[in-house]
Amino acid sequence: MRDKIAAELWRVECVDAGAPASLATRRTPEAFEEGSPSTRQKWFKYADAIIAALPRMVPDLVWDDSGRSLSGGYRIVQRNKAYMLHVADHFAGLTTATHAWTDSIKEAKDVANVHNRAAVCKALGL
Repeated sequence: MRDKIAAELWRVECVDAGAPASLATRRTPEAFEEGSPSTRQKWFKYADAIIAALPRMVPDLVWDDSGRSLSGGYRIVQRNKAYMLHVADHFAGLTTATHAWTDSIKEAKDVANVHNRAAVCKALGL
């Protein structure tokens, strides 16, 4: 993913600079791979910044009154004064993971948000 982002940034920079279309069409991922180390390093730096920002861009889950996330997949169960997070497999319809009991619903939601961010990033290949 890093290579693809860096190559695309390199290509877009050429377009934004007003270079002829023929030059921009030659800025392919393959041409980027063969580019100079200093050029590649410059664009890798920008790609790394984008990749590092992506997990923070995943919004927090929204919950209904019953403790289920509106996007599905997460459910918080309360027993006595403790809370347990269940993570469901959307495809199988089964609970695939449960997490330790927490003392507050906020802690359980925080665990769900961390898990959700990790799942989104994994799906994106990050």
